[in-house]
Amino acid sequence: MPLLFGEESGGGLFFVTAREHWYDESDVEVGTAIAAALVLAVQHQRLANTSNGLARRRPRHRKLERQVASLRTALEDRFGFDAIIGRAPNFIAALDDARKVAPTGTTVLLTGESGTGKEVLARAIHHASPRAEGPFVALNCAALPETLIESRAVRPRARAFTGADKLKRGRFELAAGGTLFLDEIGELAPAAQAKSCVCSRSDGTSESAA
Repeated sequence: MPLLFGEESGGGLFFVTAREHWYDESDVEVGTAIAAALVLAVQHQRLANTSNGLARRRPRHRKLERQVASLRTALEDRFGFDAIIGRAPNFIAALDDARKVAPTGTTVLLTGESGTGKEVLARAIHHASPRAEGPFVALNCAALPETLIESRAVRPRARAFTGADKLKRGRFELAAGGTLFLDEIGELAPAAQAKSCVCSRSDGTSESAA
């Protein structure tokens, strides 16, 4: 008799006797009922095992949830808008604009002299956005020759050392689901800037550029 678990067979139940022609058609109904009862018992046992496993993992899940919540709070305290201190009217206006744009998925252009806190503001936007649980990846465009921008940022490349058989992911791929901060993007040629923005949008990432 087949042991049917839904539409799939999970095995068979065999009735054996040494006497020839001991079973007849009337025993089919009895065998079917026994097989169904066995399937029900196995399903109950599987359900009990699953329930016990979930019960054992539940405290671990709660602990991990508390740890994640604690880490998120620590990140917000360190990189959130409330951690930024400034009194200049123009700076306060920039913070207000950043708070407004943070919930959106648009590209953000941050301008200002070096040392004015563009990356700090970019991180605050990231942590106030729907992408906060994703990565924040920074790429200093001014530190790389334009010939390397595409290979480092966009396209995955094989590692250079001997015996390397794995691709090194580009910054755009690493930032997928999070925020890509293109620092000093103004130092790139216009064609390179356009290529960077197009590739970042096609990857589904959201980026802040300065």
